[in-house]
Amino acid sequence: MRLSPHSSTALSSLFLLLPSLASAVSIDCSDIRVDGKYFNFKELDGPHSLYRIEEHPNSITNTTFTLDVCQALKKDKSVPSDEDCPNSSRVCAIERLTNTVENITTILKTIPIAGAFSHTTGGALDPKWTRLRSSASSADRENEGLRLEMHGGNNDGKKQKAIFEFLCDAPLGDTKSRDLSETLTAVGEEGHDKSGEEVADGHEGNIKLWSWEDEGDETVLRLKWITKYACEDAKDGGSGSTSGHWGFFTWFIIM
Repeated sequence: MRLSPHSSTALSSLFLLLPSLASAVSIDCSDIRVDGKYFNFKELDGPHSLYRIEEHPNSITNTTFTLDVCQALKKDKSVPSDEDCPNSSRVCAIERLTNTVENITTILKTIPIAGAFSHTTGGALDPKWTRLRSSASSADRENEGLRLEMHGGNNDGKKQKAIFEFLCDAPLGDTKSRDLSETLTAVGEEGHDKSGEEVADGHEGNIKLWSWEDEGDETVLRLKWITKYACEDAKDGGSGSTSGHWGFFTWFIIM
């Protein structure tokens, strides 16, 4: 079968768009390319949880933030569906209230912050990577690493967004790495979300809850993730192949 010139042009345009379409709906942690630099975050795959505690007279509010940068969070079959993160969530918050007098804990709210929710609320993940060293901000350019924005969440009509800053943590013994960690902790102690917990990521790095607050017409969750995988000269043995992006769309075109 011969294709008309118009058909050939349309197909050519579609193939050019495929990488953009793939990155718009998913994140390939093993093959992240920003400004000609290659990063491999495959070791950071998996769920991580952080907590924020607020104490009140006779009660405690616990907000648990669960996140997985590389794939959608898996549902917890041991809890009711309405008490778990929604399907396709990458980042979500669950608020629990404990009555300290009666020792009773109830779920107040489940908040989807980022994920691919086009089939429900219409929110798109729409991930956006920024290399800090090429950022428009001079403060950003002082650091080595990446910023990732993920969208899609909604809480009672208010849009939600998660912003990760992956900061390079050089090998142990490197003075620059040690100073970066100390600076991060010190800033947090001066008022940037003092109640946020810092947790280990299981790969010699750590994640810190920086803030969760309204910014304009959105509520934004900001996290700092210190990891050796955010270093531009990180050696991980990955091939950096982009072939994984093409499988689904190639079959789509053939069919």
